[in-house]
Amino acid sequence: MSEPENGEVMRRIVLVVEDEFFIAIERESVLTKEGFEVLGPASSVHQAFELFKSQRPDAAVPDVTLNGEKVTPVALLLKS
Repeated sequence: MSEPENGEVMRRIVLVVEDEFFIAIERESVLTKEGFEVLGPASSVHQAFELFKSQRPDAAVPDVTLNGEKVTPVALLLKS
């Protein structure tokens, strides 16, 4: 997380993990309109892990199943 400068409001980073393209885009749009910075969307556990390498999100909106793959490893990484 970055610190705000000169009284700026700090934008919170939300990781979107969703394998359905239109749902992912809709979630990204809603979060952006509400003032969040969106990380992703990631459509697989592997992609979510790759995004974690570049930036640590404050929260996540994950799909439970990604093309038959459980999102549990991403949830455990978020928890840590």
